[in-house]
Amino acid sequence: MTDDINKQRTTLFTVMITSFMTTFMASSINLALPAMGLEFGSSAVLASWAITGYILTSAIFLLPFGCLADMYGRQNFYRLGTILYTFFTLATVISNSMQMVILFRLLQGLSSAMIFSTGMAILSSAYPPQTRGRALGYSVAVTYLGLTIGPVLGGMMNHYLGWRSIFFLTTLLGLGAVTAIQLWLRGEWSGTPGKKFDVAGSLLYMSGLLAFLYGLSSISDSQWSPYLVLLGIAFLVGFVIWELRIDYPILQLHL
Repeated sequence: MTDDINKQRTTLFTVMITSFMTTFMASSINLALPAMGLEFGSSAVLASWAITGYILTSAIFLLPFGCLADMYGRQNFYRLGTILYTFFTLATVISNSMQMVILFRLLQGLSSAMIFSTGMAILSSAYPPQTRGRALGYSVAVTYLGLTIGPVLGGMMNHYLGWRSIFFLTTLLGLGAVTAIQLWLRGEWSGTPGKKFDVAGSLLYMSGLLAFLYGLSSISDSQWSPYLVLLGIAFLVGFVIWELRIDYPILQLHL
């Protein structure tokens, strides 16, 4: 009984570290965009893709990675996502152009999808129903703590130490999260082992979301944007129809 409680607590602590790392980074980088744009001489529209690109790739890969994690083990994806997120955060520090920053932010978003799609699922599997709500509450509280502290601490760091210091601090948090995963995250959690991966549904979802969100983000700059938005909606409607017809969807719409 004591071992189970210790395992639950260490699992919660590990997820809390990772949640704080990702939300701190997400909320603090907004204040660093002007400094990045000034250093690299980029326009405000280009600099904004450091945020838009991250959100885009994070959303696009969220469902496919969640499905794969259910099939092959959530801890594996959670660990890999945290390692990659930390690596791409550190790689951003060496960027010498806005395009490089955007590239690493896109890869950050991809790796964050591996974290977001598994963290809460791991907590839900680790805790019994009677204590699960408290554990999820602690995790959500830390998430909002990161969102709250990010603008304040990130703004101070950007002002006094430069925008790269935000990425340095996030790298240190990432290293702490990776260490916690290696030391304390015990056991493996699989939601539906043996499930078939929904390739067609994944492609419809990813294509639809990409076309829709990219079309919206560039609607004032390109005459093709409205058509991209409509194409994205068509793909997403096709995704819903497809998911309702197959046995192993990536999103259980019947729920």
